[in-house]
Amino acid sequence: VHLYNNTSDLSAWLGIYVEQSTATVTSRNNIVTNGLYGWGWDGTGTISSDYDDVYNNTYNYNYTAAVTPGAHSISANPNFVQTTDPTQTTYYLLNSGSPCVDTGVNVRLPYLGAAPDIGGVESH
Repeated sequence: VHLYNNTSDLSAWLGIYVEQSTATVTSRNNIVTNGLYGWGWDGTGTISSDYDDVYNNTYNYNYTAAVTPGAHSISANPNFVQTTDPTQTTYYLLNSGSPCVDTGVNVRLPYLGAAPDIGGVESH
């Protein structure tokens, strides 16, 4: 199972959660911010989380079992342009100074710049 380039913000419960999976779940280039639980799982199967930004959740990497962030994962404010109007092209776009710009890993999706952005919107 591959989970690539998503943004989850302001989740009232779980940003990303894997339950009863016997597979390996590979998470790359995801932003999970400002929720109750950021990245969680039930301890079944294997989680590989790297190049993710999990920030400012009450519990960043723990729900039933802890998820271990990879060596390239960060916990930093992604610095969105705006998060209030989904009809605008700036919705969840990253500001040029964001720590998520050009710091993702190539997962064979199109990207701009030196490397993919972390998150659901390729900004630059």
